Amino acid sequence: MYRLAAKQCWGDAPEDRIQQIVLVSGDTDQAPALEAIRADFPHLRVGIIVPHRKGGERTLPGSLRNNADWMRRRISSEELEAHQFPERVHTRKKPADKPDYW
Repeated sequence: MYRLAAKQCWGDAPEDRIQQIVLVSGDTDQAPALEAIRADFPHLRVGIIVPHRKGGERTLPGSLRNNADWMRRRISSEELEAHQFPERVHTRKKPADKPDYW
């Protein structure tokens, strides 16, 4: 995340620079990266989506919440379906196929 922020924020064309970065995780190990992004790129908005299994409810970790402009606890099935990779993703090596259970 930090490298992406650095590359994009210091790019040549201002219209091509990112304005927001989104972490999809509840992993508090990411807090130091978010703190560094906040300190070095204060103009960059930071969003966090904390995924959980159906019927579960996760607590929003303070170390992540303190470094976010916004957070979400839920992703709808429709949102997930609309943002899936294709059945096959071609790579420089063997293509990656989406598992049947997805």
